[in-house]
Amino acid sequence: MATARRDKRSPRPNMSGSTLIAVDRLLDSVRRRPLLRANREVLCAIETPPDSGIEERLDDVAARLWYLAEEHPHDPDTGQIARLRYSLGQLAEQAHDRRARRLRRAREALDEYRRLLEPV
Repeated sequence: MATARRDKRSPRPNMSGSTLIAVDRLLDSVRRRPLLRANREVLCAIETPPDSGIEERLDDVAARLWYLAEEHPHDPDTGQIARLRYSLGQLAEQAHDRRARRLRRAREALDEYRRLLEPV
């Protein structure tokens, strides 16, 4: 019966490379959930009537959030998140109440993501 040997320098048992890759992907997926939530909120804001002329800019923000959550090879840095938060804040000021509420929720999701990036 083979047991996993522990390296005294590492707190976890020896794992194969494919196992470590799977764990890293899972952690990455969990860490990026707030970005997907922000994307959904922006998409809902786009669909919330009435039209106000900011839909195209909202679509650009939603596309950027989706890219960062799903396609970007690295975690977004705090600068990217800050720029998105600023854009959402500017757009929320131009939007009506129901749409602005969705955009505030998107900003809250970005705040949650930012807390995951920064040490406490």
